Amino acid sequence: MTAIPGVLASVGVASAGSAALLCPRRASAAFGVRGTFAYSGGRAQEQRRAAAVEEVVQEVNVIIRRMARERILKGTAPKSPLEIELDPSARVASLRAPTMPLLRGSTDGRPVAWKTADGDRNTVNITQRGEVLSLRFRGNGGDSRYVYRFAPDGQSLLLQASVTHRLMPKSLRFRLSYRKVA
Repeated sequence: MTAIPGVLASVGVASAGSAALLCPRRASAAFGVRGTFAYSGGRAQEQRRAAAVEEVVQEVNVIIRRMARERILKGTAPKSPLEIELDPSARVASLRAPTMPLLRGSTDGRPVAWKTADGDRNTVNITQRGEVLSLRFRGNGGDSRYVYRFAPDGQSLLLQASVTHRLMPKSLRFRLSYRKVA
């Protein structure tokens, strides 16, 4: 079995912190937002994420289990503050966080080459449909999907993540909530 270092970073987990969001839908295809979002999920949401990580790592080889747990927890931690800009007229999205280099690309799904803060290379596909921004990160045996669903007023968002990797026995799924602070 191959070691797990760099696995999460290579699939965008350590740097991206993205997924699907649950908010009422709006019929506008021209949804745009620009702002800084802070994690607002609280202790209960953190505990659910940690429990989901623990469920996955319990099936990882015992020799690398501790290292896997630490890397996955670090890589899936809320990215806060998270700067997001969706420009519907240019069909471009950009995201940045203190532990995440700028990710900018067209929202039409064309692949974007992106390098994590640790230097791992990913291919990212970005799509937007109304208030839903979806990112798919692929690299080094991993395939992660982060879906951000914005509230219609753009003041909050819910991230739903699904992280898979050839070294993980099953997918990791979790949610993170954010609120706009600037």
